[in-house]
Amino acid sequence: MVLVPTNINSNKFKTLTPFDLCEWNVIKNDWNNTMEIETGVTPNQGLVFIKDKKDLIAIYNKGLYETAVSDTSDKIIALTLFRSFPNEVGKYTSDMGKMQRKIETEYAIDFCSAQIQESEILKNCLAFKTNILSFTTQKKHSGELGKNSSLFKLTGNAVISAIKSNIKTRCGKQLNIIRLYDVDGGSSGSIEFLKPLKKAYLLDLKNDIIKEIEIINGKLNYDIPSKKIITIGFTI
Repeated sequence: MVLVPTNINSNKFKTLTPFDLCEWNVIKNDWNNTMEIETGVTPNQGLVFIKDKKDLIAIYNKGLYETAVSDTSDKIIALTLFRSFPNEVGKYTSDMGKMQRKIETEYAIDFCSAQIQESEILKNCLAFKTNILSFTTQKKHSGELGKNSSLFKLTGNAVISAIKSNIKTRCGKQLNIIRLYDVDGGSSGSIEFLKPLKKAYLLDLKNDIIKEIEIINGKLNYDIPSKKIITIGFTI
């Protein structure tokens, strides 16, 4: 188990779940009289962070999908490295199937100001988990890349969860798809691609067309309600 003392003055923390950032209480309710003993373990999909009015400490991790925060003054974040169950461990000479003979884990600790947007913490986590930290260009640039040097430009606090190409919808249209979601209590902004867009559509989670989206000066404007996901299909 990895133990990280944070000394953050807070009784709540957050973890990443498949579709949202969930907030948890450090002090667990006592349900001993009605159900099994509380283990204190909380699920996470690669991100756990705790913050107070001044500081935020986040841990990005790969494969360490259990976490807990101690109810002590130093608020220790614990990550489970390995949990052993009966019949899962054997000798190297054994022919047991499904036995893990080597375990590798990675994690990173990020120290931030409490003023940072949670969407930025999530983007940092996804970059760490996917190893996509930056894109290499063919020649050197100084300053910000222009729109003709990037795949697309995204403004606002939305987080990209998926990009797919040549998806066939049930109505027969062949579309490229970008999926965005919000973690900051509502997000709005625009997407501008390297090449001009011909058509754009708002889709449901089954990639069926809901309505056509207006393209304004080559940009798609989006407005995502709090804790929601939107899917945009487009042709170039």
